Amino acid sequence: MKRLDIVYATPEHVGQFFGNMCFQRLKGYAAILNGEVIGVAGIRYDGDSLILFSDMKEPARKYKKDIIRMIRLMDELLENIKYPVLAIANKTESLSEKILIKLGFEYTGLNSPDGKVFRRA
Repeated sequence: MKRLDIVYATPEHVGQFFGNMCFQRLKGYAAILNGEVIGVAGIRYDGDSLILFSDMKEPARKYKKDIIRMIRLMDELLENIKYPVLAIANKTESLSEKILIKLGFEYTGLNSPDGKVFRRA
């Protein structure tokens, strides 16, 4: 099976993936298959907060090694961040909480409509 192209994400990659939503200030990666962005992961700047985000389209799910590669890239990215980062464990993704914990996040005790809120100090 062909590997995905994983590149530094630009606002255009995020806009292509999410449609009209675009983060102007971000650091992260995009997974590309045949010219289409099928996955994104990174840290976006929202005012004074840093927020970890990730999402993938259905075709990306069969590329398990590339998913692991993206998680490792996110771990490296987080190592260079010296400020707290927030994340929401998506309740529709079964491994979301485990991955966040592996990346050094802790559950804050807070919940959002999308899932539990985690923080990495």
